[in-house]
Amino acid sequence: MKTEPPTELSEIEGLRRGINDLAGLMTLGVHWARGDPSRIAPTLLEVVVPMLRLDFAYVQVGVSAEAPPGEWARFGSGRAIPPAALGAALEPILARGASVGDRIPDPLGEGTVSVALFRLGTSEGAGHFLGGSKRSDFPTDMERLLLRVATNQAAVAFQEARQLAGLRRKTDELDQRVVERTEELSAAYDALEKEAADRQRGERALAETKNHLHQMAESVPEVIWIVTLEPEERVVYTSRSFEHVWGLPVEDLYRNPRLWTESIHPDDRARVVSAYLRWISGAEATYQDIEFRVARPDGSVRWVHEHGVLKVDDLGKPIGASGISTDITERMAARQELEHAFAEIQALKDRLQQENIALREEVEKTSMFEEIVGASQPLRAVLAQVSRVAPTDSTVLINGETGTGKELVARAIHKMSRRSDRALISVNCAAIPPSLIASELFGHEKGAFTGALQRRQGRFELADGGTIFLDEISELPTETQVTLLRVLQEREFERVGGGRTFRADVRVIAASNRNLEDSVTRGDFRADLYFRLNVFPLDLPALRDRRDDIPLLVEYFTHRYARRMGKRIRSIGVSSLERLRAYDWPGNVRELQNVVERAVILCERDTLEFDETWLPRAADAESPAAARDRVSGDRQRDVIERALSDSHGRVAGPRGAAAKLGIPRSTLESRIRSLRISKYRFKSG
Repeated sequence: MKTEPPTELSEIEGLRRGINDLAGLMTLGVHWARGDPSRIAPTLLEVVVPMLRLDFAYVQVGVSAEAPPGEWARFGSGRAIPPAALGAALEPILARGASVGDRIPDPLGEGTVSVALFRLGTSEGAGHFLGGSKRSDFPTDMERLLLRVATNQAAVAFQEARQLAGLRRKTDELDQRVVERTEELSAAYDALEKEAADRQRGERALAETKNHLHQMAESVPEVIWIVTLEPEERVVYTSRSFEHVWGLPVEDLYRNPRLWTESIHPDDRARVVSAYLRWISGAEATYQDIEFRVARPDGSVRWVHEHGVLKVDDLGKPIGASGISTDITERMAARQELEHAFAEIQALKDRLQQENIALREEVEKTSMFEEIVGASQPLRAVLAQVSRVAPTDSTVLINGETGTGKELVARAIHKMSRRSDRALISVNCAAIPPSLIASELFGHEKGAFTGALQRRQGRFELADGGTIFLDEISELPTETQVTLLRVLQEREFERVGGGRTFRADVRVIAASNRNLEDSVTRGDFRADLYFRLNVFPLDLPALRDRRDDIPLLVEYFTHRYARRMGKRIRSIGVSSLERLRAYDWPGNVRELQNVVERAVILCERDTLEFDETWLPRAADAESPAAARDRVSGDRQRDVIERALSDSHGRVAGPRGAAAKLGIPRSTLESRIRSLRISKYRFKSG
């Protein structure tokens, strides 16, 4: 079936519509100013698909250091699939490349479609645009031009979107010029539309339209060029902006096409010429993006970004090329300034980091044991052991009564270790219900148990690379002891309700106020776990065994609380200090801290005094408290043993003996030790 050749009026109408589309595409740069790929790609697809009546269009943005990869797709009508699925179907086409107008299997259904593949950007993997249509004549010359302009605009937009904040000022100026040029193009288009409206003028209207197109090309600062390759390479057209960028008359280029090559900066010439020759030979893609310097006759140098599109015949032989050259000198200058600024910032950052490291080392030297106060021989012996074991990765077991500062010693070990720049995670095993201790230590998966609404990391995962402090280790349930033993032996564990194995690069420091050897003998604690924990035992002395440190501790706590409460306390009563030294301190340093805090709260003078009634078992044989304790010792034993029997040997917790008697746990533990009561004989299965 023959088709009538297009009339001059239909050519004018088609050309008018093409100019309308071209003007619309030229404005995309304004909408994309300061945009990002997630905004640029959808807008490009929304404009191009209905404009060219495409069945589908797909945009892929490659991986870069500045922006994540992305895929977008839009469909004309009929079936639609997710962008990822469309990208997977088109992956072989994108990998091998495709010439404009190639027919490929329709990824949306049966049959084939014609495709137009354009590259977005200059670097490898920068991105692609691929449009497809079932029309056999797709793409027409006008559609090719529109797609070239659209993808060029998108490529520039993607590139500008990756520029850093320091370039935004230059970009804003460029965007303003684009807006001004767009307004000029719109005005020219209005004039052209008015002239083309008279369909009776024929050849005259067509000639005037061509003239307006030429004027528009001449009005933009970008250099628009067209060359023919057959029968010989020859410059067909170059816009006047060539003179502004290259500094040479356009007529000279027409007479001597080699002038373009000779004007390239010597340092870039071989690279650019080699790439150009490969491109026009058809050995690579039909488009080309390249940046190079131009050495102008006046001695100045300009940076140029050139985007070219190769034209081929039906056999795929290159017969011509066209493109746009953009002056990017200001952008490159801004980039160099920014790189220089970044270099200076990095140098300052490195210097500051070195100064911080030196300062940190100095602070650590002077404040390693800032919260461990004392100078007695037992304490110095412990600190000497801490200094020796801290630099290693050995497991440490800290033994000591309640309130002797086991956690402070654990923090000192971590602070002096090579893991000090990572986290120290503390876990009180007695404060967590037995049913939740495994989840707390090793984490759980979603749905592992009732209430596990989401996946949760355990304390061992949070402590990866650092140290975990397990206080009250004797309170661990038997099944959790087995998991902990695996962590110590194999350095791996699994979350509750999960099957994935996690590695644990964690140093373990454990602490207990009980004798773990006795717990092993009774069967309450696994022997193999005890031996794994007892690599380097540290026995902390009770406060009654280092009474020489009591004055220092009282002075330290007095200064801390007085400063916090805004009081001025200049001295401590001698008699009060002697009473403190004589007291046995079953609650150790923590009990002493509480007594000092109470005294500071009640102190209204500059001398700190302590009420003797605060120390119920002071060593003073004549004190009423001592006599009362001595007389009622047997009665206290009976009361405590009954409470332990009711609580099945448990001291702490809401159902423990301490709660039943209404006294602190530390006080009850002290009385159990002083009365030599074995609380373990009250435990039942």
